[in-house]
Amino acid sequence: MGWRLFPDMRWVAYVSLETAAPEVYVRPFRVSGQTGQPSLGEGKWQISKDHGNWPQWRIDREIVFNTAPSGTDVFATPVNPTGTAFESGVPQRLPFLPITGVTTTPQSTPDGGDS
Repeated sequence: MGWRLFPDMRWVAYVSLETAAPEVYVRPFRVSGQTGQPSLGEGKWQISKDHGNWPQWRIDREIVFNTAPSGTDVFATPVNPTGTAFESGVPQRLPFLPITGVTTTPQSTPDGGDS
């Protein structure tokens, strides 16, 4: 399953079972107040279609995820997380496993640019 913060920490990609099957969603991520309490902002975007697991942000502004239940197919969805509203494209099946460009650690500058 899992979740990942976008490198600028304004968006979180996560897996939810709210539709019975695991799907990948994105929501705004906020840290506010004097205590720095984290919370989810308004809006929610479904990124996967027909199952999704283990979302990862790529430095080229895509979200890559495995499908479930087999986990053998890998998809990438183009996204635009830099504005005030989140935009996403249509998931595309990758003909190969993305050995490079998928990360669990930030590889972008705080403003979302490539490092």
